[in-house]
Amino acid sequence: MSRLWMLAKIMLKNQEVSPSTSKRDTRAYTVFGGMALLFIMIPCCIIVGFIAFIMTQALIEAGGRQEGILFIVQFMSACSVIFGLNVIINIFYFSKDIDYLLPLPLKMSEIVGAKFFVAYLSESVMEFLILASGFVGFILASGIKIVSVISAIVGMITIPIVPLVYCGLIGIFIMYITNGIKNRSVLHKMIGGLTLVFTVGLVLSFGGLKGLNVANYVENLASGQNVFLKIMNVIFFHSYILVKAVNENNILWLVLYIMINVVAIGLFLF
Repeated sequence: MSRLWMLAKIMLKNQEVSPSTSKRDTRAYTVFGGMALLFIMIPCCIIVGFIAFIMTQALIEAGGRQEGILFIVQFMSACSVIFGLNVIINIFYFSKDIDYLLPLPLKMSEIVGAKFFVAYLSESVMEFLILASGFVGFILASGIKIVSVISAIVGMITIPIVPLVYCGLIGIFIMYITNGIKNRSVLHKMIGGLTLVFTVGLVLSFGGLKGLNVANYVENLASGQNVFLKIMNVIFFHSYILVKAVNENNILWLVLYIMINVVAIGLFLF
């Protein structure tokens, strides 16, 4: 396990700005990164938290409760697959380090685990902030409870794991049907197809509404008949279980959720 973390640290270090990069470029990256955080990410997180808070209050009045945060979590899970596929395939199949890693005295599970951890961090930093904001909005609207808070913290960190495992399986399938040909155009087509399917599913979730407005959509969510959530709850069943743990303040749902993630990681590594 120690070798896995050491290898992951080396891979992460290799992704940083190279030593040959000038100080001027380094300062530019830092400035642009800070501006993106200040003017894009923080406002986006505030908006997500506010939407989760308002939607949860509206859903409680409409006879629902968890559907708003469930929509946010499932939306982010779907985005994890769409954008994570590119990250996973680039790190596992398009990177040039595999020829140097295989001769080393490392287990294959350690190499796969290190690469998966790097992909997880690369994909999940922005999601951490958005999911945290959504959970904060939901908990403030529905009431602060200890198991709910713990479940939200665990979920904020682990929600992307199962979607990234899906990405790994999709990557294996792509490499199989292309006979290992490293063709980026195939990857771009796959991501485009997933984006199209996701967009169509999101549009279908508005089907049957009497006019496209917030009130009608809240009623649609509260009724449990939302098409998008029905589909996503099957594909990303782990997210549904997590939201139940947060909503019901139930530690058993949390334990089940953690077990699902452990099994998913185990299957992927071994």
